[in-house]
Amino acid sequence: PETPIGTGYMIPYALVPIETIPLTPNGKIDRRALSQLSVISYQLSEDTFVAPRTPEEELLAGIWAEVLGVEKVG
Repeated sequence: PETPIGTGYMIPYALVPIETIPLTPNGKIDRRALSQLSVISYQLSEDTFVAPRTPEEELLAGIWAEVLGVEKVG
């Protein structure tokens, strides 16, 4: 399936778990400190996919699949 225009670059390729967002002395997000955090890359595969288990999960997965332009969401 085709990816909707503009969404491909917006889908994150990695997640970085943090307890608090680093702030500058002025109270703004410290982007420099964020860029120094370690990235945990999580590559999806068939082994890691978990299919929706309830009707509610199936409904939500279908909505996300349509929005993201992908076949499977788990």
